[in-house]
Amino acid sequence: MAKNFSLDAAGHFDLVIHLHGEEPVRRELIESGQRFVLYTLTLPPSEGYAPLFSGTHLFERIVSDVEAAVGKRTSTTAKAGHVALSAWSAGFVGIEAILAQPASSEIDAVVLIDGLHAPRNDRAAFEAQLKPFVDYAARAAAGERFMLISHSSIDPADFASTTEAAHYVISTQGGKPQAVRRRDALGLELVEYFTRGNFHVRGYAGNDKADHCAQLGVLRDAFAALGRRWAAK
Repeated sequence: MAKNFSLDAAGHFDLVIHLHGEEPVRRELIESGQRFVLYTLTLPPSEGYAPLFSGTHLFERIVSDVEAAVGKRTSTTAKAGHVALSAWSAGFVGIEAILAQPASSEIDAVVLIDGLHAPRNDRAAFEAQLKPFVDYAARAAAGERFMLISHSSIDPADFASTTEAAHYVISTQGGKPQAVRRRDALGLELVEYFTRGNFHVRGYAGNDKADHCAQLGVLRDAFAALGRRWAAK
C-alpha cells in the first residue's frame, strides 16, 4: 500500500490491482506522483493467473481485503472508489478472466503492458481470446472507461505477438495505428500510436527481453493519466 495514499471526504480511495511485477510497478507509481493504493500479485513461472480468477471470487476478495486494510490503517470505514486493473506480460490472462465476471462492472480502467497475446493459427481462438479486451476497448473509445495497451516489436514463433493483438483490437474500433518517433521513459522508442476517446495504444521498437522489461516504464504515464481522469470525475 502506498504510504501517501489518500481518502476523500466520503472515505473512498483509488485502487490499482496489478498482476505480474512488483518493485518496478511501485517505482513507476511513485514516479507518477499519484496517491493510489496499489495491490500487486506475482506468481511463479509455473503457475497461471487465469485459474486464480476464473469462476472464483478472488477479485472481489482482493478489493474487500484492501478496503479492510485501508480502514484499519485510517481507523475509518474505507471503500474503493475508482478501481483499475493493470498487468505486464503474462498477467493479462488474469485480467481476461476478471473481465468475464459480473464484478468487472466495477472496473473503471484496464492497462495492458506488452502482454496481450493470442493463438496465431486458429482465427476463432484468436478472436475468442481477445473478445473481452475488444469489448472493453469499445467502452473506452466511447468515453465510458479508460484503456491503455502497449506493445513491443517482439515477434514470438508460437503465438500472435502483442503487436498483432493490439492491431486487431484497434481494427475492431475501425482505426489504424499512426506512425510516430518519440523517446519515452526508460529509453523506450515510440514508433506508433492510436487514440480514440479513452482508448489508447502505444507501440514501441525493441525485440528482446530488455525491451520487454522496459515496457514497465509505460505505467508511469498510465498512472498519471488515471490520476487526471479520476480527479475530474
